[in-house]
Amino acid sequence: MKVKFRFAKLLVWGSIALLGLAIMGCPILAGSVSGQLSQGKTEEPSGQKPEVEKPEKEDDENEGDETKGDENGKTGEREPDEEDSETMEEGHGLLLWKINFPVGKTWEAVLTVLIKIDDNTFIPWKYFDLAVSGAAERTVSLPAGTYKIECRFMSHGKTIGSTEIINISPGQKTTSLYAGIDASAFPDAMEFSSVDELKMYLNDRPENTVEDPYLIKITGVDISSKTAKGNTMRTLYDALDESNRFVSLDLRGGTGTELIAASASPVLAGRKKIVSMILPETVTSVASNGFSGYDELRSVVLPNVITINQVAFKKLGNIETVSAPALITIVDDTGDGSSRGNFYGCVRLTSIYFPNIEAIGHHAFYGCGALIEVLLPKASGVGNSVFAECTALKTVVLPKAGLIGNRAFHNDKALENLVLGSVPPNVEGSANFSTGYPQNIYAPVSAVDVYKETEFWSKMKDRIYPIGA
Repeated sequence: MKVKFRFAKLLVWGSIALLGLAIMGCPILAGSVSGQLSQGKTEEPSGQKPEVEKPEKEDDENEGDETKGDENGKTGEREPDEEDSETMEEGHGLLLWKINFPVGKTWEAVLTVLIKIDDNTFIPWKYFDLAVSGAAERTVSLPAGTYKIECRFMSHGKTIGSTEIINISPGQKTTSLYAGIDASAFPDAMEFSSVDELKMYLNDRPENTVEDPYLIKITGVDISSKTAKGNTMRTLYDALDESNRFVSLDLRGGTGTELIAASASPVLAGRKKIVSMILPETVTSVASNGFSGYDELRSVVLPNVITINQVAFKKLGNIETVSAPALITIVDDTGDGSSRGNFYGCVRLTSIYFPNIEAIGHHAFYGCGALIEVLLPKASGVGNSVFAECTALKTVVLPKAGLIGNRAFHNDKALENLVLGSVPPNVEGSANFSTGYPQNIYAPVSAVDVYKETEFWSKMKDRIYPIGA
């Protein structure tokens, strides 16, 4: 989803740390969320508000389209009258939603709450993975103000979204009018239990294009295996190469802990036929060069990957969406920039949102010329040249960053908003803002004076604004 976030003045919102506290689940998101604008319904709250409980991961038995909400959608597992909310603080109100979507078909389901700062600008405030048990029916506490509620659902590379404007009033309850989507919103995929079955099907299909891939759900594939027999990733690549058909792959029923890296030309050839893909939850890492050869890949969902190794996505010129809700580390490259980072040359990647990432190595997004927005709510720092030559980059949110590496924003000509936390990060080198400082730098109200007195940030004291007024 394409998220736009800038800042100006509002009521006091408190610490930017709130940005990370309510984040659960999915996230790098790229691509637009489009839909309708509507106004939520507001009413007085009643009864005591319990503390929020963090939803647990959905059980396997909840897979499929069967839900408590209706036959096509999901509304979560809470009792109808139960409110899962934070205790309302002074000046807060409650936001309620109940959103249906086809669980079995949906690769990614996210809701982002963005807060309005001025007439044209919203920034992300809280983020929810609707696929987590109970999150599709929630009540949350928010400071009074105007918000944009963006919902995004993806399956086989197809994205459906909606945008709604909500006003939150102190002491009042506001209900989202957005009801979600039903099963007919996403096309059905052909299901297979073996690579041999899939190969027979594809060989019998007409030739297709990258714009019209066959939608495939296949179970039992060992995504880590290079063995040339059985249900392995190698035989799957070979089948795609032989059939010469483009596919969108749902591999959630597979096994293995790491996606195999390219090692032979037949493997590479098959990869060129994959347009979108979701990996099994058993996969916890992506190998170095793991996605090399996926020349036509538009979107990928990595549900349980915690580590992306060196140059895993390098020069994938068609990739638009990478979702990695559990991602913690993007492994450093050589440090001297010779490998140019994990996403170097991903020229169609427009938005970055890794909700749980902590460490980002040098040069990770070097040269992502279309990148506009970056939200990394838990990153402790960013490496050298991490966003260098991202000439379209406008907004970066780093509320936990304690370190900004040398040349991190080198030649980022369009940088408008840099959002930081309560402690001014250390800045290495002298070429971070080689084409001029960001137009606006935002910090929590309590930290603004500290920034203005810190050696490096004091150079920009006239551009530093509080989150709130």
